[in-house]
Amino acid sequence: MSRRHRSAPPLPAVFPPLDDDCIWEILLRLPPQPSFLLRASLVCKRWRCLVTNPKFLSRFSAHHRRPPLLGFFSAHKAIFFVPALDPPDWIPAPRFSLRPGHGDRFQFLDCRHGRALILSHTQPPQIVVWDPFTGEQIRVAAPPAFSASETLAIVNGAVLCAAGDHGHLHGDCRSRSFRVVLGAFDIDTTHAFACVYSSEGGVWGDVASLPILESDWIKMLHDMRNFHFQPEVTPMVLVGDSLYWLLWQHMPTWYSGVILKIDLQRQSIAVVKSPPDVNGPKECAFTIVPGEDGCLGLILMSYSCATLWNRRVYTDGDAIWVPGRTIQLDKLLSLGLVDKEETLLSVGFAEQNNVMLVRTCNHVFMVYLRSMKFKKLCHSGKRYFYHPFESFYSPDKSGGWRVAVLCFAAGY
Repeated sequence: MSRRHRSAPPLPAVFPPLDDDCIWEILLRLPPQPSFLLRASLVCKRWRCLVTNPKFLSRFSAHHRRPPLLGFFSAHKAIFFVPALDPPDWIPAPRFSLRPGHGDRFQFLDCRHGRALILSHTQPPQIVVWDPFTGEQIRVAAPPAFSASETLAIVNGAVLCAAGDHGHLHGDCRSRSFRVVLGAFDIDTTHAFACVYSSEGGVWGDVASLPILESDWIKMLHDMRNFHFQPEVTPMVLVGDSLYWLLWQHMPTWYSGVILKIDLQRQSIAVVKSPPDVNGPKECAFTIVPGEDGCLGLILMSYSCATLWNRRVYTDGDAIWVPGRTIQLDKLLSLGLVDKEETLLSVGFAEQNNVMLVRTCNHVFMVYLRSMKFKKLCHSGKRYFYHPFESFYSPDKSGGWRVAVLCFAAGY
C-alpha cells in the first residue's frame, strides 16, 4: 500500500519593501500630537530622515490643517511656558526656555505661526523674534521713530508668517519669512501708533498714527473730571489681513474699551466701533477674538455668562455687530468660585484651535468653543495674559530633537 505524501504548506507571500512614497502616505495619517512623529522617528534611521524632511512636514501640516495647541507662554517677572497637553504629549516647561543676552530686559508681546515676539528694553530697544524649538533669536532694531523718541512707548506687538500664497496653512511656518507689527502710545495716551516690519526687505514701513479720542466713548470719558485714559493692553488678534487691538480700562464703577484695526496691506490704523452694550458697569468685560466666517468676534463676559458677538461687514462697507450664542460658564465648568458674583475674565485665546482661557479666582481654564469641553490649565495668579503656542512639534535634526527624545524617554 502506497503512502500518501502530505504536501508542505505554501510559503507565505513575500511582499516587496515599501518605498518612501508609501511610508510617507502612512506617516501623514499619524495624529498631529507631538509624541506620534517623535516615536516614528525612533523606529529607524530611514523613518527619521522621512519625518524630518521639510517637504514631509509641509504635507503633514497641510493634511491636518490645524496645528495642536502645545501650551501657553506668559510673563510675570520672567517668561515661562505652561503645557496644555496630557502625557505622553505633555511638553515640560524647560523645553521652551528663552536665554536673555547681556543687558536684556524682556517683555513678551506675542506668539503666532510658530514664532514668539519679545521686546528687549535695551538702549536702543530691540525686537527679538524667537523660535522656541531651536532657540534661534533674530534681533531687529526698533523703528527709529519709536526708539529715538522720548514721548513714545512700545506697548504691543505681533509676529506672523508673511506667506501670502493661496492655500498656505499656518502650522509649520518657521522656515518662511515673517512680519512684525508694533503698537505704541504717546506719553499722554492720546494717540496710537503702528509700524510694520518685513523680514524679506529687512526694513520698517511708515509709521501710522491715530488720535484715540476719535472714539466717542473715550471722548466722553475724557470729558469726565480728573480722568486720564491709561488702558491695559491685550494681545492683538489676526483676522484676515488685519490685526485688531483692544484697549480697555477698569474704573471704580465702569468698564471701557476701544478697538483699533491695523490694516497690514495699507499699513493704516483706525477705530472700530464696538457694540453699545459692551461699555458699561464694572461687572462686564469684553475681549476680541476671531469670529465666525472670517469676521471679527467679541466675547462679552458678565459674571459667569459669556455672550459671543460677530461683526458683519456688508459690501457697501457698513458693519453691524450681531449677538450670537450665550455660554453659561458656571454650568459648564467646575469653577469652585469663592464669590458667585465674581465676573470671570478672559486671559487668552488660541486663534487656530478656537480655545478661550477663562480665569477664576483660583484657576485658569481652557474652554473649547467648538466642542464646549473644558480643561483646567493651571492655578491662577495675578492678572496677566497667556499667549498660545500652536504649532506642529516636529523631530528635527538639531539638538532640539535630542532634548525632545530625552524628555519623552523620561516619562513626560
